[in-house]
Amino acid sequence: MRFRQIDVLGYQAGTLIATELAIARPTQVRRVVMVSVPVLNDTERDAFRRGSWLPSEDGSHLLTEWKRTLESYRPGVPLEVRARAFAEKLKSGIHAAWALAAAQQYASRERLALVTQTSLVLRPKDDFWEATLRARELLSKARFIDLPEQGNGLFEAAPRPSLSQPGNFCAAERPREPVRSTQEGVYVTSARQLSHFSLEYRSAARRSVRLWSTTN
Repeated sequence: MRFRQIDVLGYQAGTLIATELAIARPTQVRRVVMVSVPVLNDTERDAFRRGSWLPSEDGSHLLTEWKRTLESYRPGVPLEVRARAFAEKLKSGIHAAWALAAAQQYASRERLALVTQTSLVLRPKDDFWEATLRARELLSKARFIDLPEQGNGLFEAAPRPSLSQPGNFCAAERPREPVRSTQEGVYVTSARQLSHFSLEYRSAARRSVRLWSTTN
């Protein structure tokens, strides 16, 4: 990275990428936002493993996955949002479950404990509602916010309320002196700016957070 400091946000499996960035670049990564952290136990790993879909000649796996996608979102989430999430899974073909498989094998307890940055953890009531709570004992400098009214697809279903907390968190403690060039610092700011970048899922996460270089 050519930036001196950045704030990063990861969503679900993307929180693991954010974790690795924070560990690898402790001085460049200033703050970390994690949304729905998969700190899985053995029972949950087995359940997710059984839920992974494999292609079938009659296409029944598509109907099964479509129903699963519909049911994974809370009532009130537009059908368009759920359809877009389903289409994203199809883009990866038989490798659609790879991200989840990687999350299942990730040593989340050991790696999260190595994050030294001030962090914000958002806990929507989705597939990782209980798993995210386990991160509390691992992240020594984290603030946790429960979002029981939100579920899967929170950034698309309710972008403004979902992004307001990360925006305020990352905008805090900015340098008092004006920054001389766009290379001096990178900060996450408003909900509008947060809507274009992320570390999770190529399309859904692209709309989650954006790195913004401060200027004079």
